[in-house]
Amino acid sequence: MEGGGLGLWAEACQLSTGQWSVSWDEARRAFVIEHGGQTQAVLVQAWKISPSSGINSLRETLVHAGHLNPDNDCQFASAPLHRSRHTTQVFVLQSLAPDALAPTPQGEVPEERCGPYGQSTHGVRYFIVDQRWPGRAIFVNEGQERPMFDPESSAWMH
Repeated sequence: MEGGGLGLWAEACQLSTGQWSVSWDEARRAFVIEHGGQTQAVLVQAWKISPSSGINSLRETLVHAGHLNPDNDCQFASAPLHRSRHTTQVFVLQSLAPDALAPTPQGEVPEERCGPYGQSTHGVRYFIVDQRWPGRAIFVNEGQERPMFDPESSAWMH
């Protein structure tokens, strides 16, 4: 699939719960997962970043877009994922609080302190920055089970 200067390999699945598929959402400028005609989550999305400030410039962009509470203690941290290549760095937007992913006192799943683009108990989310394209960061949301797209295939087309 191609969209917004990005490309990836994806699949559609007919499960007992209905049709699940990956599609390009022009309004979000992102690849999304859909179920029953409803968007469930953003899977792959490009973001502009300042080449001089790098990934840290994205924090303010996420705050201004309403995806991140400015009062939360969320910062980008390098993440040593196996997908890193010699030209790429992988980052996770994560809370500085050591108990950020711990269950609540009632034993419930905690709220996502770093919003829909940050660290989560619900799956694997990260940003890729490639030194060949220093003005872009690619968000990847693999989810909590086997993703319906090949994270290795996420690529900049132009």
